[in-house]
Amino acid sequence: MLRHLNKLTSQSTLLLPQTVRPLRVAHRREPLHDFENERKAFKTTLKDIRVQHKQDYWNTQTQVENEYLRTYKEERVTKMADDMARWRTQICNISLMTEKKMTALQKREHKLLATMRN
Repeated sequence: MLRHLNKLTSQSTLLLPQTVRPLRVAHRREPLHDFENERKAFKTTLKDIRVQHKQDYWNTQTQVENEYLRTYKEERVTKMADDMARWRTQICNISLMTEKKMTALQKREHKLLATMRN
């Protein structure tokens, strides 16, 4: 209901001429005392301190994250190098054992053929 009323009033204001709003009456300002000036100064310095603290926090956080990423990258590179060396060694061992097995089978076959001929 209220939504429809707002729609009607907003549409009807487009059709009606603009009404003049009354001017705001300025209130007389009381003179500031010393403690109020000190409080205002304290608030502004506290605001500056908070901004500076926030900047310092994010700067140190960025440095910590950068350091973590740098060490992580170094660790990953060394781990990958170690893994590659280990895999290379395994491949060499597999090929060596395969070669030994093949030569043993060939010798066995030749021996068998030699015994069959005699």
